[in-house]
Amino acid sequence: MSFVPKIKTDHKVKINPEHGQQLADGYDALQHKPNDPDVKASYDSLIKETKSQYEELVKGGLKITKQKEGDKGYITADEMHEDIKNGHLSYFPTEHGFGANSDNFQDHPMLQGTGIIGDDGNDIPANDLFRIVHDINGHNKSNLSDFSPEGEHQAFLTHKQMYSPLANKALFTETAGQANWGVFNRKSGESNRQKIIRGEEQDLAFAEQKAGLFPDKIINGSYHQ
Repeated sequence: MSFVPKIKTDHKVKINPEHGQQLADGYDALQHKPNDPDVKASYDSLIKETKSQYEELVKGGLKITKQKEGDKGYITADEMHEDIKNGHLSYFPTEHGFGANSDNFQDHPMLQGTGIIGDDGNDIPANDLFRIVHDINGHNKSNLSDFSPEGEHQAFLTHKQMYSPLANKALFTETAGQANWGVFNRKSGESNRQKIIRGEEQDLAFAEQKAGLFPDKIINGSYHQ
């Protein structure tokens, strides 16, 4: 069976800087609470549902390979989408980088193993599994979206349709929260935006990998639409 990506085109995003600033400030205010019952329940659901999505992609024939240290990976989103079109996806593994101050967040639920063995014979961490699935079910299925602010939010809006309300709380943190922090935070947001414009996505400042949940009024709000 050969993998055939299914492309959706049902979202059109227009970035509102005020929305981006609100979400970036909200991410800064998040506390890292991986053992909080609500946080744990949401991340457990996100990981469980992501595993199911991953298994469906593999069953459909998608070939997935882990990038080796030193590999440049995809320079542009177009390269990634072309590779997906050919039934293959390579991914940047968590072991090569887990966001800012990662040493402070080693108890993050996304660092736990999934029991799924990758092409290198090792257990794939939940973070890797999610990023693999999000590239397909988020970016690829939302009109081949790129890694710009518009593309990232478009991918979130598409991918959230595949998760339960409980899992969507953690999904919001891992996608909309981190992405908006990246380009609208008060410290490095402007620099990141300029780098994206210049095509320097591999040299961005990343958000801290906190396991926490935004207030429901933000999660259920309407942003960049």
